[in-house]
Amino acid sequence: MKEPIQGYLLPPEEADLKLLHGWLLHLQGNLQALMKHVGRPDLCKGCGAQIIFIRHLDSGRFTPYELDGTNHFINCPDAPQFKRKKEEQQWPISRKS
Repeated sequence: MKEPIQGYLLPPEEADLKLLHGWLLHLQGNLQALMKHVGRPDLCKGCGAQIIFIRHLDSGRFTPYELDGTNHFINCPDAPQFKRKKEEQQWPISRKS
């Protein structure tokens, strides 16, 4: 058995994973707080999941994100219902904030 890291009662590889997990939870909490501050919380009209709409600076469009930072269209079972037709995508977009 390997010698435990000072301050930990776990072997080094397990202690490193525990430390990494703690940092990931901390960062996830910061990401959620930031998203709620800059975005608009809502529920998905399709599946009912909690999402946050964030406006993209380059296009001016709002995109739904999940609380973990992933694009909601990746996981939403009803995503095809929100897909725009090709001709609907051509209209100009206002960049008003």
